Amino acid sequence: MKIEQKKQEKNAGFTLVEVLVVIGIASTIIGILSALLSHFYRGFAKGEESGILLQESGMFLATLRNDLINAALGKNSQKEQWSKVLQSTQDTLSFSVYCDTDGNVEPVIYLIDGKSVKRLQGSKKSKTLINGNLKSLNWRVHSEEFKGPALGTKQIWIDLDLTLAGKEKPGLKAKPLRIRTKMFPTRLIKQMNG
Repeated sequence: MKIEQKKQEKNAGFTLVEVLVVIGIASTIIGILSALLSHFYRGFAKGEESGILLQESGMFLATLRNDLINAALGKNSQKEQWSKVLQSTQDTLSFSVYCDTDGNVEPVIYLIDGKSVKRLQGSKKSKTLINGNLKSLNWRVHSEEFKGPALGTKQIWIDLDLTLAGKEKPGLKAKPLRIRTKMFPTRLIKQMNG
């Protein structure tokens, strides 16, 4: 009986090989989990940044489209003065917008400020539409007078080429978002052709 008891006491501990195997398996599992969590975090961060780019571009385009729909000549302006009302430079796009039923207009300016785009209307406080994510923005005013059956009809539009890129974060940069479109100042076109 004493011999059996001594054998059981001798086999009660772990051997060095068993301890090393358990440490190896635990290290492998921890390494795999940390790699998966790191990969998940990067994917989440890129998705979040892409969402911010889409949100800012959507707000910018919706605001600009709404303003261009309401771009108008003042009540005392002549049709031929449209090019003084709607102007673009490398850093600004400016025009007047219809602001009340009396035909009054108010100036609106879109301003590129570094990597941001701001909107200024009259004496109101500026509103930032794109905040630090602008890579490039080009806008040009174009006009055309139709020939043939629609002789004398004028068309005005703005060519817009917008590229947004996320803020510089190592290993977490989303793909740049590029949007090219044409926008039409419908009220101004109607005034010119009316």
